[in-house]
Amino acid sequence: MPFIPAFRFIWVTSQDVVLRFLCHLFHVKNRTLATIRTHEAALKAPMFYGCNLTIDTQWLDWLHRSFFLQRPPCQQPRQFWSLGKSTGFLGTYAVLNIAPSKDQLFRKALFLTALTLEMRASQLHALSRHAAWTVFATNDAPVPLFMTKNEREGHSLLHFTIPVWFEEGSHRLLCPVVVLRSYLLSTEAAPWENIFVWPHSLRKCSRVHIAQELCMVNESADLEKCPKDQDVRKMAASFLFLCSYSLDTTRQGGQWSSLPVLSSGAT
Repeated sequence: MPFIPAFRFIWVTSQDVVLRFLCHLFHVKNRTLATIRTHEAALKAPMFYGCNLTIDTQWLDWLHRSFFLQRPPCQQPRQFWSLGKSTGFLGTYAVLNIAPSKDQLFRKALFLTALTLEMRASQLHALSRHAAWTVFATNDAPVPLFMTKNEREGHSLLHFTIPVWFEEGSHRLLCPVVVLRSYLLSTEAAPWENIFVWPHSLRKCSRVHIAQELCMVNESADLEKCPKDQDVRKMAASFLFLCSYSLDTTRQGGQWSSLPVLSSGAT
């Protein structure tokens, strides 16, 4: 009795067969362009070593462009949240002279720090509450400068400064410095050096949890919206540009990688 294999080999003999297969994926199987690129990457090595066949990249570029023109990717409309509603939500208890709970103080400090420093969730997660790193200056005293592990002379990390918000000679209700100082005092028993820890268990907050908490503030203040944690950084970059009208200053302040990234990311 002859042996029948459980699978069959399909020998790719020409470039035309591969291009027809990719067109079949697009038109018949309704695969997206990103999925088709994945198929191409998976077939590249087997075609070369098994069939000694290499597809001309120019043909693939033309094919990708035709797929894009025939079925451009649709962008889901986003309902942007309101910064005014978010800050109003955070300042509700201050207006009523009610002491915020530990959870509310945590979210207020996290949101205002992210807004003033233009930081990603990963950067907020890496902030240290150590006395040598987090300094509250008094009487315009300069922040002490020192070299860190990965720094060298002429190539040092930028020092982040949180401005004090005054209004009529006193601190504003949402002054980020006052809020952050109060939060650090309420969690001074934390055994970790990370600034942002859970207010009750005093455990470290992961980057994912920090991003979720930023979104929770916006969702609670502006219902039926779908915010992202990166939106806070974009909003902060836009405000900094309106204050300075300088793309270079805005890029350096938020540590954006390049001007094109800043232009596409800021709102």
